[in-house]
Amino acid sequence: MDLLSLPDFTREALAEMGGWTALRSARTLFEAGAVQSVNWEKPVLSGTVREGETVYEPKLDLRSMTFVRNRCSCRTGRSGQVCPHALALCLAARRMEQATPAASVPERPRTGARRVLLPQNWMVVDGSSKYLSIMLREKDHPQYSRLVDWLRAEGFRHEPSNGKWWLRDQHKVLNFLALNRQRLETDYDVGFTEGFLERTRMVQPVKLDCQAQKQRNGFTLRMELQAGDTDIRDIRHALVTGRHYIIQDDKVYLVEKSTLERLASASRSLGGDPDLPMSGIFQMDVPGANLADTASVLEDLEIEAELPADWTERSAAIREVGRLQAPPIPEATAAKFRAYQLIGTAWLWHLYRNRLGGILADEMGLGKTIQAIGLILSWKGAGDRNGPVLVVAPASLLGNWQRELATWAPELNVYLHHGPGRLTEFWPDDKEPDVCLTSYSTLRNDQTLFGGESFSFAIADEAQHVKNRRTHAARSLRSIDAPARFVLTGTPIENSLDDLRSLFEFCLPGYLKRPPSDCRGEDRAWHDKRHLEMAAPYILRRGKKMVAPELPDKIEQTIWCSLEDKQLAYYHAVQQKSQQAMMEMAQSGVSENRLRFALLTELLRLRQVCADPGLVNPEFPLEASGKFLAFRELLEEAMDGGHRILVFSQFVKLLKRLRKWLEDQDIPVAYIDGSTRDRLAVCDSFNKNPDIPLCLISLKAGGTGLNLTGADTVVHFDPWWNPAVEDQATDRAHRIGQERTVTSYKLVTEGTVEDKVLGLQLQKASLLRELLDESAAQSAKVDLDTLKALMS
Repeated sequence: MDLLSLPDFTREALAEMGGWTALRSARTLFEAGAVQSVNWEKPVLSGTVREGETVYEPKLDLRSMTFVRNRCSCRTGRSGQVCPHALALCLAARRMEQATPAASVPERPRTGARRVLLPQNWMVVDGSSKYLSIMLREKDHPQYSRLVDWLRAEGFRHEPSNGKWWLRDQHKVLNFLALNRQRLETDYDVGFTEGFLERTRMVQPVKLDCQAQKQRNGFTLRMELQAGDTDIRDIRHALVTGRHYIIQDDKVYLVEKSTLERLASASRSLGGDPDLPMSGIFQMDVPGANLADTASVLEDLEIEAELPADWTERSAAIREVGRLQAPPIPEATAAKFRAYQLIGTAWLWHLYRNRLGGILADEMGLGKTIQAIGLILSWKGAGDRNGPVLVVAPASLLGNWQRELATWAPELNVYLHHGPGRLTEFWPDDKEPDVCLTSYSTLRNDQTLFGGESFSFAIADEAQHVKNRRTHAARSLRSIDAPARFVLTGTPIENSLDDLRSLFEFCLPGYLKRPPSDCRGEDRAWHDKRHLEMAAPYILRRGKKMVAPELPDKIEQTIWCSLEDKQLAYYHAVQQKSQQAMMEMAQSGVSENRLRFALLTELLRLRQVCADPGLVNPEFPLEASGKFLAFRELLEEAMDGGHRILVFSQFVKLLKRLRKWLEDQDIPVAYIDGSTRDRLAVCDSFNKNPDIPLCLISLKAGGTGLNLTGADTVVHFDPWWNPAVEDQATDRAHRIGQERTVTSYKLVTEGTVEDKVLGLQLQKASLLRELLDESAAQSAKVDLDTLKALMS
């Protein structure tokens, strides 16, 4: 016999072949002299073993020490498993090898000393693909109890004789390695013996293969688990039956937990379904709008994929604005742009060239209109014409657009479609303009006219006006025929993520699919988070501190006001009357919508009492308001310091009462509300005339589109539900061109509904930050319970 070629029958190797119980029985047979003959003809070890009156003839096929095949007439051997008789043969063969003179048996090559040195780690793992043993060196280790509980839960059993924890079932061993080896290496001070590493060389992880190919109308992405030549259906069947491993010939493939989680997470994120079943394979078509998001998902999950060059170039430019190509703006105009404005224009131009859309969400005052004009100039210079450019804006901002276009792009032919004298058909005498300006209301009224026209691209300015997707204005905007669409807004989200989804239904139709109507709780949160991640590449948001550090600081301060005695009594009387009315309505069984409307009406009355009780009861003079007294003191101090002031309120009646009081005090005042015809003229007059110390402005009429850098102090007389609206108003003064520090004062009546509104504002501000920081989202809206709480 060629004993040199005999396998190394160590105790661990024999235990792996048949288990420790069988090995103990084999040692009893061997020591009793039961082995009568041994024959080794590589790779088969055979012989005879007498047990009592019965002679057994085991035959071991040892081509693989991992998958040993045995034939023996005993019950265990007949099933193909390694029996004690076969192991007794192995013990006898090992004894023969050791007893053979060195001259007749060449020395077995050794790489080191015979004695195996165990790793010095606190936890030592030994074994193979069929059994595992774990030794814990210190029972007083802080992780000992935690680890012992875990091992017991995984099926390990402790053997007091050697102090080790054993797992001797191949199925459990392979599942344990697949699901927990990474945890062992990450969470514990673990060391693997050389024997374990040697005996598990044939064990390797399943590969997660990711391939992307360019198709005629986009790209196709395919991800699948690969285990040698194993069919994907066999891998799927293994997972369904609880096996996280595949045995193929002499190799074992482990479906590791981390690999499975990465595939599942990518499949569910890209498939838009948090409950997508795990099948081991995922394939999808990737349209142009999804390239950047798909690449981000693969990178975040560390999934290696060779993406086509066209895919990589397009997605990288969207995700890294520094890699954008310069827009083709005339040099003389580009020289007047600030650096960040050129980048914003390049971003818009890149999206347009790829027939995509997006939201330019720069902080108020950084020139979103100018960057949009830069896009129009780039389009004009490139000659890529497929109809004019459509610009839709609130009616109050159309004059501002005309002025900015005349300043920055006088060469453009601009047509204003607004007012009673507008055209009834497009375009008479083939005089197609470069830019068509219109308002949201005109677009809605002339939807049929606009529906018959094609535009090169469309721009929706201050699009928070159409965040309710069900309105006629929103539907009219979505019906526009334009291959690329853009939104300009400093507040892409005000109340909930539905605002954002509505905007994307216009600028990238079908990109953010609405969650199922019955989606609640964790599923809703999953969809919200996913949509924030998907939206991020198509929202460009820069703050003033980032791109315009030369701007002076903006200081925000809340001034807490007290109710005057008569005002306090009147407030409580109105509050009690309102609560009683609401209680009676609820008991009468009115609908939720009707109750909600009534609650809002009563809250409005309470807020009016806080600002000026004369708004509800004309018998109260301005001086009966504690807030007015605080404002008067603030006004006197500001005027003495040479500051100029903007005063915002949502109550026009209050502004008129303030204007009359100021005029009685011979204080010059500018005034803007919804009835003001030429708001830009009022702004110009205020900015140019330092003798006018104060401008009264309706929050909705003057909160957007106006430049009032002549002022350096802003007073919000009454708080509004949404902080973004107030921020827009403040930034009428804190914008490019402002050279002084801007101070914003918010007057809040302590212990009233205004106090609670301020708390609600904090929730809204948090939601806005979540959008812009790409963190987890939460739905925030003024629901019925919140309204009731504000009333209490």
